[in-house]
Parts: sequence; structure tokens; C-alpha cells
Amino acid sequence: MDLDADADAWEILTASGGHREGDPIELVSLPRFDRTTGETSAHFLAHGVRHRSVEASHRITTLPAGYRLGLERDPENPVNSAAIRVVDRGMHLGFVPDPLLDYVHSVMASGTYDLTVVRANPAVTHPHLRLLLRLGGHCSSFVFDSPDWNAV
Repeated sequence: MDLDADADAWEILTASGGHREGDPIELVSLPRFDRTTGETSAHFLAHGVRHRSVEASHRITTLPAGYRLGLERDPENPVNSAAIRVVDRGMHLGFVPDPLLDYVHSVMASGTYDLTVVRANPAVTHPHLRLLLRLGGHCSSFVFDSPDWNAV
């Protein structure tokens, strides 16, 4: 999870997404956003890794830290037409987590972005924890400031 050895329980819970088998709750770190420059970054775990091919699983295992990946819109996705795939040279490795979709769409729409591997874990790792990514780029506004994301 790319944490220090002395990480506390909250840091571990946040980095892992708090996932447990059968648990309907997931935590996703709030992306960083500089309102002055529009620069933004987010760390997230790729979703859907368990449903990818054996070849994709092997590819994930070989990805070095800092390796650049791509993003592809997936409008034909039967579960969510706003889905975004994480890809490497056309190979589908996973998905952007649903709570980050509006944010990632806004970063993609702003032009250049970098999606890089923070850590790729071996196949024996729980699928939810296989691929930790960092997205950096720009956006004109921060979707998490919208009324849809403000607590009532």
C-alpha cells in the first residue's frame, strides 16, 4: 500500500480503502486540488482487477513504480456507462473507482494527465490491493466542491 512501517490504523484503513469481503463500505482518499493553479492529484486502487484476464494479472505483477498507464472511457460498460478503464498498451487492467469517476473525467477533459503506478503487488495479494495508482493533472473546477458532494 506504499505506507511507512509505522503507519497508524487510520492510514492503513484509508490506503486500503477499508475493504473486507462482504463489506459494502469503501473509503477513497479525497484528491488534492490547488485552486490557484488547477493542479490536482489523486491516489487510488484500481477496481475490478479480479475480473481481468490471466495475462492482465501477470502484466500487473511486472509493472514497476513510476510506469505510465492510460485511461479509456468505457461508455458501453453494462454496469456504469461513465466507467473508465485503466489500460496498458490496449490491455485492460482495471477500473477507476466509481466515487472518482466525475473527478477523473474532469482531469481527462482538461488535457494532459499522468497516470502512474505507485505499487503493483503480486497475484497472491487480495485483488482489491493489487494496483495502487497516482493520477496527476489539471482541472478547471473541483467536482468535490459541488453541492452533490457537500453534506446536508
